[in-house]
Amino acid sequence: MQRGGFPARTEQVLLTAGAQHGLWVAVNALTKPGDLICCESLCYPGVASVVLSLGRRVRGVRQDQEGMEPGSLRDICREEKPAMVICIATCQNPTTAVMSEGRRREIAEIARAQDFILLDDDLYGFLAPTPIAPLATFAPERTVYLTSLSKSVASTIRLGYIHCPPEWLARMTASVRTSVWMVSPLAAQIATNLITSGQAAEMANNQCQEARARQLMARELLGRYEYKAQPTSFHIWLKLPPRWPSGEHFAVLARGHQLMIAGGDTFSVNRDEEGRQWVRIAIMASTQDRMRFVLTKLAGLVNTPDSVWL
Repeated sequence: MQRGGFPARTEQVLLTAGAQHGLWVAVNALTKPGDLICCESLCYPGVASVVLSLGRRVRGVRQDQEGMEPGSLRDICREEKPAMVICIATCQNPTTAVMSEGRRREIAEIARAQDFILLDDDLYGFLAPTPIAPLATFAPERTVYLTSLSKSVASTIRLGYIHCPPEWLARMTASVRTSVWMVSPLAAQIATNLITSGQAAEMANNQCQEARARQLMARELLGRYEYKAQPTSFHIWLKLPPRWPSGEHFAVLARGHQLMIAGGDTFSVNRDEEGRQWVRIAIMASTQDRMRFVLTKLAGLVNTPDSVWL
């Protein structure tokens, strides 16, 4: 956390069984059934699944090129104050948007003015094109900072880390205990060894370099199409040509050709077809040679006339 620019204190950190579990722990401990929880209007489905499974309500905040729009968040607060706002400020999933420092300060100011909890989901913070302070830095007294090693180091290390204000620690600890009793000490020790030896930082840097090479490959093979990405993001957010009725339709057909991609409707929190014409394409699987073949094949499918599918 400290290497990523967040002034974390050891005694305010809790271990969780991965970031998804950390999200569950925070929502369960700090909100109550019926509360409104907001996130980006296009957001990975794991957020809505946690919120709704715990009996809370979810609403998506409009986005622009920097992610969550302050104006849209203020509009929602005029109608009803959220109990919590979950935000992915760096390499947002799925749009890959990165908030500027000014935008992060503005979101933090709204949280103070409206008195809601911020949850800074910073799993992709290490992928920032240029170093930028985490969202939690600007309102630490009301922010849960969440990260893990699964994206930055290795997907097999299912260990998450939560940092929160001291007055929330008892509730958060109880939430961990209720859900998993305790995180595996062996996994925690392995993670600690990787961090203190410097191997974790080296592995994260290797991930960034690999992502950079694959993004260049994606630009070469899919550059004729409109898509959003960062130089080191793990996926791209591609807009399909108008002839395709929806991203979900294209994703179903692509699966018939052994290509697993996600249609944009999957990420639409408000279910208003905002991402209907888009697909998310993960680019970090397998080898670079295999990914080149996959992206070449995918480009061909995007460019295939509808009649071929009939």
